[in-house]
Amino acid sequence: MRPFRNLFYLGKYCNKLSVDIRMQSNFSKYRYFLPIQTRCADNDYYGHVNNSQYHFYCDTVVNTYLIWYCGLSTDRVNTTALAYMIQTQCIYKKPFIFPQVILAGLGVKKVGKSSVHYEVAFFEPKIDYNIAMEEKRHAESNNHDPLLILGIGSQGLLVTENKVDVLKDMERHYHTEPSVTGFPVHVFVDPKTQRPLKCLPNHLASGLDKVFMMDKASKL
Repeated sequence: MRPFRNLFYLGKYCNKLSVDIRMQSNFSKYRYFLPIQTRCADNDYYGHVNNSQYHFYCDTVVNTYLIWYCGLSTDRVNTTALAYMIQTQCIYKKPFIFPQVILAGLGVKKVGKSSVHYEVAFFEPKIDYNIAMEEKRHAESNNHDPLLILGIGSQGLLVTENKVDVLKDMERHYHTEPSVTGFPVHVFVDPKTQRPLKCLPNHLASGLDKVFMMDKASKL
């Protein structure tokens, strides 16, 4: 574990980073949440999820939201837009370990004519899954699973204005400060010309607006 944690002492020297390494985030910043099941193969030599895996997690969270809530087509032949990941960066504060189920929160920080800057936070469950699984073997109960309690399924949960109370419920089951935060960037291109779009399609823009994190001035 120590090699992972020692990296964070370098944070005070990273003045040129374009992101806030303090990660002063909480659930209220995000409006879309998706569970991420860690895999045994995600763990590395140090016994925790390897840093490279979080880039896959970010990709999963962003694209799941785009497909289910923004109408992004997976048909490469007939789609009107393709999303290319041009940049991704992660800041690490605390490791995760298989078999934990991570809760990811998604927000949109900036929208350009063809680009979208996301923020993906990964929250640690307060439950110890090893203990919970041992108790389940004897009790035949699912009451320990926070995802069942919160009603978050495989398509994730979009928190609308009439569901904001669920954010308080999340605080009972997950630590409010993210252990890892990712900052991926998409550029949407025309599938035929492979050139950036002049503007985002309405169905994409409308879906992204639902998870926008900042004031409207951040939309170019």
